[in-house]
Amino acid sequence: MNAQHFGSDTYPRRLHELEQQFADLAARIPDSPEKQGLAALYGIIQEVWRNVQRQGRH
Repeated sequence: MNAQHFGSDTYPRRLHELEQQFADLAARIPDSPEKQGLAALYGIIQEVWRNVQRQGRH
């Protein structure tokens, strides 16, 4: 992904769509180590995104 695309409104909108898709699927996945792993990965991605946003404001 290039910086121009990354900084546009397209990326946050797409991110929101993917988050919604993830939330919809999470309700359908039975509790398991795999689901816990996916939830941890999702949390990591959210933290990375927050850090990118904070760094962009400096």
